[in-house]
Amino acid sequence: MAPSRPSRLMAHDRAWRNLASRPIGPQNVTTKAWPEAKPAFTPDASSASTEADGIPEANRDRAISAFPVAIMLMVGVSFGGVLGLVGWPVLQAFGLVNEPVVEVVQRNQAELISRLDATVQALDARVAELSARADSAMLEILARNEDGDLMQRFVEGVSAPRKTGATDAVRTECALFKLQSRVVACVLTKENQDQRWVLNNEAQLTMAKMGLAIVSAWPKRREEGNRE
Repeated sequence: MAPSRPSRLMAHDRAWRNLASRPIGPQNVTTKAWPEAKPAFTPDASSASTEADGIPEANRDRAISAFPVAIMLMVGVSFGGVLGLVGWPVLQAFGLVNEPVVEVVQRNQAELISRLDATVQALDARVAELSARADSAMLEILARNEDGDLMQRFVEGVSAPRKTGATDAVRTECALFKLQSRVVACVLTKENQDQRWVLNNEAQLTMAKMGLAIVSAWPKRREEGNRE
C-alpha cells in the first residue's frame, strides 16, 4: 500500500528541516574548480627558433640552386649565338636552309643601285660626248659667218667664230677669239643715234676698235709649223 500524499509531504518537510539545521562541513561540500581549457597546440620555443633559423637556410638553398641554372642559360645562349654566326652560313652554303628574306632584298637593292649608278655614268659620258660634238658643230657653223664689219674689221690672222646682229638702232656681236687662250667677247648696243647703214657707222667703228684691243691684249696662238 503506498503512502498517502499528506504523509509524503510531511516526510519531505521533515527532511528539509533536518538538512537546514545540519551544519555544513567540509566533508559534506566538495568544490571542484572548472578545468582550464588547454590549447590544441602548445608552441614550443625551441621548435619556433628552429623554424625561424630554417627559413634563411631554405632561401639560401634556393638561391644556390638557381645560380647553376643561370650559368647554364648564359652558356646556352652564348653557344647558340656562336653556332648561329658560324653554322648558319655553312648551312646556307650547302643549300640546307634558305637565305633570309631580308638579305635577299638587301642584295637585290644593292644590285639595282649598282646598275643605276652604271647607267647614270654611261649617260653622263654620252651626254658629254654629244655636248662636245654639238659644241664643235656649233662653232663650225659660227665660223662660217661672213660678217666682218664689226669686231673682226681690224683683226687679221685670228679665227673667231661669231654671231652678229643688226637693226637700224642696234649692232651686236658675240665672238670666240682663238688666241693663246680662248677669249669670249660680247658687245651689245641699242638705241644708237647713228642709224646709217654705212661701214663707218658709229657703233660699228666702236666695235671694230674693241676687237683690235682684245687681240692686241692677248698673245696670238702660234701655228703648228712655227712651233719648235
